[in-house]
Amino acid sequence: MIERGKTSRAQLLDMCRSHDRYLIFPEGTRRAGTPGSDLPVALAGVGGLKNIWESRRDALVVITANKERIVNERHGRASYNTTLYRARAAAPVRPSEHATFEEFHAALEATWRETWARAYALRDECERGGRVAPYLAAGGRNSAASRLGKTPASKEMM
Repeated sequence: MIERGKTSRAQLLDMCRSHDRYLIFPEGTRRAGTPGSDLPVALAGVGGLKNIWESRRDALVVITANKERIVNERHGRASYNTTLYRARAAAPVRPSEHATFEEFHAALEATWRETWARAYALRDECERGGRVAPYLAAGGRNSAASRLGKTPASKEMM
């Protein structure tokens, strides 16, 4: 676990190299409840991203819309009937395909923005009633009951 202000970059790199997979929330991307929070932000902070590059791990971008509707710390509210909309990049961004960190970062940034746009477009389209994800029509955990607020649901777009 990373402890802000205590975990050094060298320690973080060692942690990254010791695992096949790990999860990083890029710096400055958590801003639910702020104006424009549906718009993608630049991947300005390079800390964790630099560790992905240095540990030579592929980066798979996954964006989930509506997380901020589950827990609202500011208003002390939690929701159990929140539908999440997730988009994931078609392919990982591979450090091995880029000669420099700057090239890797630019490719990751482009993938991040495209995936972010798809996640929020899916949410907007579904919440306007214009689309039902194909697997929702088939039933199961993400069935019509989920869409009616009877159970939590997750909708995904590749």
